[in-house]
Order: sequence, then C-alpha cells, then structure tokens
Amino acid sequence: MRAVMAGLVALLAILVIALPVTAQQHASPPAAGERSPVAWATPTEDVRGIVNRVLMILVDPNLKPQAKAKERRAVIRATVRERFNFAEMARRGLAGHWGDLTPAEQEHFVRVFTDLLEVAYLDKLEYLRDEEFVYTGERIDGDTATVNSKVVTRKNLEIPIDYKLFLRNGRWDVYDFLIDGVSLMNNYRQRFNKIIDARSYPELVRLMEMKLEKESHED
Repeated sequence: MRAVMAGLVALLAILVIALPVTAQQHASPPAAGERSPVAWATPTEDVRGIVNRVLMILVDPNLKPQAKAKERRAVIRATVRERFNFAEMARRGLAGHWGDLTPAEQEHFVRVFTDLLEVAYLDKLEYLRDEEFVYTGERIDGDTATVNSKVVTRKNLEIPIDYKLFLRNGRWDVYDFLIDGVSLMNNYRQRFNKIIDARSYPELVRLMEMKLEKESHED
C-alpha cells in the first residue's frame, strides 16, 4: 500500500505539461534577499487548495463517467499546473548533469520526464478519492518551506508526506515530496545518475522514451 500511495502522491507532481514550458522559466528558487511579492496564501493553504481541487474533480459527477476520462484528466492537469514546478523537479532530478544540457535538451527532458510519470500513474489517481489528507504543520525558512501532512487510508494506515516548496512570484510552488522521509527527487536523481554514469544522457532519454511509448500503448 505504501508503494501505491507513493506513486499516487508522485503523480500530483507530474500530471501536466498542458502548455509549453521552457526549461529556464522556473529553473531555480529566488536568490537570497530577492523576495517575491507577498504571497496570497501560506504554503499549507496553497498545497491544501490544489489537493482539494483535484479530489473534487475526481468525484465530480459530470466528469466521473469513463467517457469523460480524457476531459477529467485535462482538468486535473490544468489544476495541478498552478502549483507544481515541473521544470524545477526535472532540474533537481538530473542534478549536476542538468548544466551539461543545451536549453533545447533541458526543455525536452522536462517534457519526457513529466509525460512518462503522467502516463504511468494517471489511472491510479482514482484511488485517492476515499483517502483522507491531514496537514500537520509547516516550516518556513526565507523563500523555502516544508508542509507536513499525512494520508490516512480507509484501513487507517498513516503515510507521512512532506511537501517542499519555494516562493516564486508571490506564490508557493512545490518542487519535491518526501514520502516516509524519502525524497522523490533524490530517488530519481540516483536512478538518473546511475544510467548517465554507466551509459550516457542520450541513453537515459532513449530508455525514458521507450518506457513512455510502452505505457502509452498499454493505457
């Protein structure tokens, strides 16, 4: 169950590239001392708001029929895009290798990374309908923050989830998750580094694209 929930939570971070995204657009948090305009909400309010809206979409009777699956997914992607910074996640996933890429390669990687996770986890999102999300605290350190929460399953299994955010243009963007204390981005960073060091970056992208094609056909 924990592995399933980890995948579901990961999905919230990678559901969308509905509009073109350049790799430089959201490349890194603001530098120290360069604070954005005052945020309209706290980090917890931002996270809770997006999660609640996704859950409402899942139970919307107008979007619930299987015939509405494509439309439902599009609405979810548009909603999640508002607070989840996919380019930053991709940058952190590649770590030092990110700087070796051209802007075009960076943008391409963001798209492949996002699309792959979307296809892999989208159907599993339905399991979130009956789970309870509880927010237990937050910590703000300048332009970065951590929101502590947990998912309580129908069997009363509690799964801790920590959201990592940074302040950008007056709002809090999510760039990582810790599930049971394990960072999603660190997990991907280790996988990506292993393949790049043993083979090459083009080989990593090739493997990701092969996996994406396979998952798309099975969807």
